[in-house]
Amino acid sequence: MEELEFFDETDNFDLPTPPTKVEEKPIKEPEKEERTELTDEERYLFRDLLTIGKISKTFDVLGHQVTLQTITVRDELNVGIATKEHFNTSSFARSYQSAIVAASVVTINGNPLYVPLSADESPSYIFNRKLEKVQGMYPIVVSAIYDKYAEVEKEFADLAKKLGKLDG
Repeated sequence: MEELEFFDETDNFDLPTPPTKVEEKPIKEPEKEERTELTDEERYLFRDLLTIGKISKTFDVLGHQVTLQTITVRDELNVGIATKEHFNTSSFARSYQSAIVAASVVTINGNPLYVPLSADESPSYIFNRKLEKVQGMYPIVVSAIYDKYAEVEKEFADLAKKLGKLDG
């Protein structure tokens, strides 16, 4: 009869070393956060954006009072759809500016850019009617309004950075 050879599973097995004592560091008191002071206008703009989701501002554009508001995600999607056919063409920049202006203009000289004829008109339909009006404007006007809209966006981004709400 053959002898059975036993295999010892603990051969060549080192027991784990007990953990070394970790040096405990004293807990630091949290650093005092620097307080950001806001002007009354900044406080109003930031409160308005957080609670309502938009900033509205009136500018003088080439001698006309133009009221703009920040655009919504729906507006951004409409801009994407409206500019899709111009993507990667020389007309894309003008198409994008026109669509942003259509989405952001509330009034010109106190008059709405477009007045819906019924309550049944969808936001996309209203956007397209506003875009048709903007496309009838001259390029210098569209560019001037677009530049004012860019100021509104930058103003909020700067304010959000100041409050530490946006990185970079």
